[in-house]
Amino acid sequence: MKILKILIIVVLTSCGFSPINNLDMKIKNVSISFSDNPLNNFFYGEIRKNRNLLQFNFTTLKEADLKIEIINHRIGKFLGASDQNFFSATGNLDYELEIKITELESNTSEIFKLFTSENYAYDTNSILSNEKKINEIKETFFMEAISQLSIFLISKNL
Repeated sequence: MKILKILIIVVLTSCGFSPINNLDMKIKNVSISFSDNPLNNFFYGEIRKNRNLLQFNFTTLKEADLKIEIINHRIGKFLGASDQNFFSATGNLDYELEIKITELESNTSEIFKLFTSENYAYDTNSILSNEKKINEIKETFFMEAISQLSIFLISKNL
C-alpha cells in the first residue's frame, strides 16, 4: 500500500500536476465602483467574502492595479406556465451581469459578461416559500458569477 501511494505521488508530480490553489498568483489591488442599489450592494458583499478566491485586496483607486466597474446588473423575475386553476405554476429568474475591468498600469479594458437563467416551481399557496427559493437562486447566481469572474481574470492574465 505504501509503494502504491509513493508511485501515485511520483506519477502525478512528474506530469506537472499541482493543486489549483498552488498557482503562483499575485494578489491584485482592486477598486470596485457600482451604482448604489440593493442588488449591487449584496453582490459586492459576496465579492468581499470571496476575496481570497479572486485574489483581491480592496484599495482606493489611486493604489489599485485593477478597476472593476459594474455596468449592468439585473435579475428578472417571470412567471410561466399555469396550473389547473390558472395560477402560475413555474417561475423563471434571469440573471445578467456586465463588468468592465480596467488594468490601470496598461490602461487596457476587458468586458466580462454573464447571463444565466433558472426555472423553479412556483408554489401558489406559499408566497414566503417562493421568496426563499428566489433568494437561494440569487445566491447561486452570485457564486456562479464570482467563479466565472475568477476564471475570466485568470484567462486574461489580469
